[in-house]
Amino acid sequence: VAIFPLRDNLINRSKCSVKLIDVMSMGKAIVANNVGQIPEYIENGRSGIIVNGDDVLEFAEMTAAVLLDDDLRTRLGCGARERIETRYRWDKIVDMVEGAYASILSGKRTIH
Repeated sequence: VAIFPLRDNLINRSKCSVKLIDVMSMGKAIVANNVGQIPEYIENGRSGIIVNGDDVLEFAEMTAAVLLDDDLRTRLGCGARERIETRYRWDKIVDMVEGAYASILSGKRTIH
């Protein structure tokens, strides 16, 4: 289990957590606050648990729930690995990245 307790502030909202991606690719169950790019990576209830706001009690309860429930922990860990493997591996998104570069170099600047 990995936990990402983050306060909602400018620094945490603006960073992309490579550590989060690494932990998800290892198939770890994750509990994290809804800050910055975290909800772009974690699908709440499928590839991790997202806690809204700075509710420390809810964060602790969700962490305990994941630690105590083998099935939930396994399901979230498998969901995390699958999400990274299907959406964020370079061999999966290389065409999109190459298209973005080609678009910029051609002057069209139409990135999807």
